[in-house]
Amino acid sequence: MPPDEDKLAVDNYNAFVIRHTWRNFWLNVADGGVYAIGVMLAPSDTVLPGFISDCVDRIPELSDYKKTLVGLLAVIISACFMMPQQLWAARLCEGRARLKKLLIVVAVLERLPWLFLGVMTGLLAGRNTRLALYLFFLIIFCYQFIIGIVSPVWQEVVAKVTPVHKRGILFGVRESIGGALGFGALLAANRYVPRLSFPANYTVLFLAVFAAIAVSVTPLFFLKEAPYPIERRLRLLRDYMRDIIAIVRADAVFQRYFWCRAVFSMAQVACPALFAVRAIEVLGKEATVGLMVQMTMVITLSRMVISVFVGQMGDWFGYRLIMALSSLAAAVSILCALLASHHWGFYVAYALATFSFMSFWLGHSNYILELAPLEKRPSYISLDNMAGLPFVWAPLAGGYLADKFHYTLPFTVGIILALAATVGFFAFVAEPRKDMRKDLVS
Repeated sequence: MPPDEDKLAVDNYNAFVIRHTWRNFWLNVADGGVYAIGVMLAPSDTVLPGFISDCVDRIPELSDYKKTLVGLLAVIISACFMMPQQLWAARLCEGRARLKKLLIVVAVLERLPWLFLGVMTGLLAGRNTRLALYLFFLIIFCYQFIIGIVSPVWQEVVAKVTPVHKRGILFGVRESIGGALGFGALLAANRYVPRLSFPANYTVLFLAVFAAIAVSVTPLFFLKEAPYPIERRLRLLRDYMRDIIAIVRADAVFQRYFWCRAVFSMAQVACPALFAVRAIEVLGKEATVGLMVQMTMVITLSRMVISVFVGQMGDWFGYRLIMALSSLAAAVSILCALLASHHWGFYVAYALATFSFMSFWLGHSNYILELAPLEKRPSYISLDNMAGLPFVWAPLAGGYLADKFHYTLPFTVGIILALAATVGFFAFVAEPRKDMRKDLVS
């Protein structure tokens, strides 16, 4: 394309993005807010470990492996999301000038596992608890695998329709409003669900998750998207994989980021899912679901307050700082969970863990968008999402160590690794904002 035509295409693209910024902003907020209502009803750090705990209590021969199975849940959630389907989805993205239709298709597929989980729990968990537990792990596997396909597509769409200086506040407002809506849903759940016996309590929660996240797809149909002003073509698989290998081998900035993220991933040897099991043991609650809903309310309130603040900080100061603060908060949350002997100790641990999770999710999601060149951005997104794959054993190892040696060993290791990641993000990870392409607004 001649220089004048290229400049005109860029100018038209920028004008389109700016003209529809607030429309797309609030549609993305609506999608995230309604989706949050669903996922907050059954978080992986509270309700899902509670389901495993209740199932294992009905299967005596598995009682010695309860914490290991909770660690396995954390491994499945991490590993299935980080598998190579990310690269397949990224390659599809890089070959398309428009992405909205692809996003809608994969988003619809993402919602279906929760329907299957709710129906399966209602039909099987009370009659054949062992089979229900096995199918639970299988369905969570499928759900996380599909999320691994959705993530590069969704992140690329958000980056495409949102100017750089509004991404942090978008993520923050999404999560804050989602937290407020989710908290309202949790208040209703806390009044109703604890009265139900197993497995009706979990059946209601899982089906409610499906209902909410199914509705959340609707705003995606109304997004306004312009074709990219740069060439987009679907490359041969061998050429694409050669380029992926070149990024991993040659991009020193990405390599330093990868290793710091790896250390943070290994700190999941003390994953928050283990906080839930320790809370049940320490507090001696019979109504496991009621306790987990209360802890989830703490997570939701924390998420609601933290998100806008962290998003705005990222827009102002960059996302390297956000990731460093996330690692520091993780270390303190693990220490609180290790020492807690009362509800309030676990509330503080979950609040800090929520700050850590939200900050790191928002930080790395936006950091990689600023680090990557536009024409290869989906590839960088997928590599970023896969960065923790070699270290997904950490929660399983933590659960095993907790079963054999109590919580002190895995929690202490987690604190040390989280502090090491904090130093790494401050000292070794580069701030890419100054080198970003300046002629495009998104």
